[in-house]
Amino acid sequence: MCLSGQGQLWRSSFTINDTIMNHFIYSLSMSAGLVLCGTTNAQTVLLFANDFSSPNQEIVGNCGPDLDATLVNTLWGGTGTGTGGGGLWAQQFTVETILINGPSGQYTDTEAIGGDFCVSMLSTINDDRAAFTLDCELLPFVNLYMDVSSIDLAACGGPFGLAQPSFHVSVYDTPSGVFDFGSLGVLLDEDTLFGVVPSGDPFTFTWSSVSSGLSVAGSSNGMITVVLDVLSSPYMALDNIQIEASVIAAGISDHDGATSTLGVWPNPTKGILNIPEALLRERWSIMDNMGSPVATDLRADQGKLDLNWLAQGIYLLHSGNGRAIRFIKE
Repeated sequence: MCLSGQGQLWRSSFTINDTIMNHFIYSLSMSAGLVLCGTTNAQTVLLFANDFSSPNQEIVGNCGPDLDATLVNTLWGGTGTGTGGGGLWAQQFTVETILINGPSGQYTDTEAIGGDFCVSMLSTINDDRAAFTLDCELLPFVNLYMDVSSIDLAACGGPFGLAQPSFHVSVYDTPSGVFDFGSLGVLLDEDTLFGVVPSGDPFTFTWSSVSSGLSVAGSSNGMITVVLDVLSSPYMALDNIQIEASVIAAGISDHDGATSTLGVWPNPTKGILNIPEALLRERWSIMDNMGSPVATDLRADQGKLDLNWLAQGIYLLHSGNGRAIRFIKE
């Protein structure tokens, strides 16, 4: 059996009610053995993925030890996977590549998450930005997953210092398929993501996995552009990027201890949710998986939201700024 439609069901802005409805429809379809279908036959389409392991040319330390300032599209354009042809990049100012295991031995990756290379951007000296233009195939959501870390440079303008990383991710309508930072187009959705506080060693990676579900239901013809812009941490590294189109918005992180689209962790939680400093003044509400209110006007105490009283299950945590995230109470 197939649940089908013309796509109009999904053409509304991403609100908490959309999240509830999407999860409800998805859960119903899975339990009943249904297949969701619409403008495509797949529930999820991989648009772009890159772990930055196979560059187009040799990467060298041409801007300080173990840092290559060559244009990101020259080094990495077309080297990924997915329907986007491996991904072609646009950049504003500089987007560098770090040699994690480079000959100068500048960096340490104790978790071995980054492999040999990762890309990196400034937030303060220059407003570095990176972008990908992709075809979402008229699916209603684009989901972004990647690993991020605050990191510093020994040269090439550095050192800059460390801070908890955060960045702005936005998605624009690009009906022509050609994106220009000077003329961004119509904004479809945006989000702010947070990584974990760095370890203290400026040249040791402290990775966290982040995700965001962005509504692209307002796309003219499926061509959209995802833009990444570092907000805090003077310098930040990005790796293992995956972008997919789906009928379901990303919500629950797959990594224990990783941050979510609201920057809260861990997810799942046994009772305590950590709240990032930027959101300490927010008032929080909780709804169950069917959208019924469970609690309102909650405040974090010393950066922690105590949910030990909450029964086991899947819930929606809603912040005062309008963002929502599904989380699991174990």
